[in-house]
Amino acid sequence: MSLRQFATLLTVFGLALAGFTTASHGQTCQVGTAVVIAVNSARTGTDVAVSSGDVVVNKALSGATVCVAQGTTHEVTLGDYGRANGIAWKPLVFDRPDTMLQTFFGGRCDAMTQDASALAGSVTTAAPNPADYTVLPQTISKEPLGPFTRNGDEVWSDIIAWLHYGLVEAEELGVTAGNADEMAKSSSVPAIQRLLGTAGELGSRLGLDNKWMLVSIKAVGNYGEIFERNVGKNSPLKLDRGLNANWSKGGLMYALPFK
Repeated sequence: MSLRQFATLLTVFGLALAGFTTASHGQTCQVGTAVVIAVNSARTGTDVAVSSGDVVVNKALSGATVCVAQGTTHEVTLGDYGRANGIAWKPLVFDRPDTMLQTFFGGRCDAMTQDASALAGSVTTAAPNPADYTVLPQTISKEPLGPFTRNGDEVWSDIIAWLHYGLVEAEELGVTAGNADEMAKSSSVPAIQRLLGTAGELGSRLGLDNKWMLVSIKAVGNYGEIFERNVGKNSPLKLDRGLNANWSKGGLMYALPFK
């Protein structure tokens, strides 16, 4: 694979890492499947949306009808959380997400539940007037997300995992799309040298050019840049980093050492 081809690939994958697109999926126990989750690339959870001004806490929804997608972890979470907290909400289950959105925004449900990032996207893009709806602040589950790779393809899975770690490491070290070239040329910091391929052999051990992360960061930016551009403060969704902030800033994101 050429560096140009890899940069093109990373442009797409980088969007998926922080954009929570269909390239990512919630992580649950999966044994004997055709695919595996290469790395936990984002941490989110199940949230609930309501019409603005209706309620301020989940417990106020007891007796409410809640739209939820069939066969999802959110359907299970809704039941579990309700039983554990004495909330007698009434699930209205849909086998098609688009039908669920139409029903909720049409006023048939009192609330709707999805993954937090998907819910923010639904309100932003599908609601007739997004200002009429509020995502409640109480997250009711843990929903780690990550990209799928084919089970048995360890080489590709390793590349995807180390790509994620590299994007996270780049943010911690202050390497961005705008300064990556200069950092590669002038930095004397060992961790930056290893990340950008001027020292060490991580790229070659993965079957790639040693400058693979330099190419990747120049194409899509570091983890923070990707997040903010696609779902964060610089996007229509305006999501907070929360647990997806770097560990040095109070989040849970940190990379395996590039050694």
